[in-house]
Amino acid sequence: MTMKRIAFTISVAASVGLVSACGGYEPPSTTDPVVRDDAAAVARIVEADMVAKELSAGGPVARWTCTATLWGRDGAALLAEADCEATYRAKRDEAGFVSPIRVENDQVTYAADGSQFEDSLRRMWGPQLAEAYLD
Repeated sequence: MTMKRIAFTISVAASVGLVSACGGYEPPSTTDPVVRDDAAAVARIVEADMVAKELSAGGPVARWTCTATLWGRDGAALLAEADCEATYRAKRDEAGFVSPIRVENDQVTYAADGSQFEDSLRRMWGPQLAEAYLD
């Protein structure tokens, strides 16, 4: 682990600790190059995951374009919000989503829809960060 990643992990852990102390939470600063690199990596992983899901389902494959906002870390996992749009070649239809996600070893976990959303977010991100996101 590089010194930058260690410093980032420590600063995120300190920020998460401040969630309950200060009543608010701000995602890690996008001016930090490590945060920008991690967010870009998350976006690429989610794009690839969406294409893989479409291929395995046998449906039309879109060109996915995602951005990610990093909210924190849980060990090696990156906790982020993904904002993705899809463009299909054969159709003029567009699709998209915004979702909290957890990326660990190129595996993406998405928050559940509907009534399961809050519980799934708490399982993915932990209670403190989930509450900060929901506020």
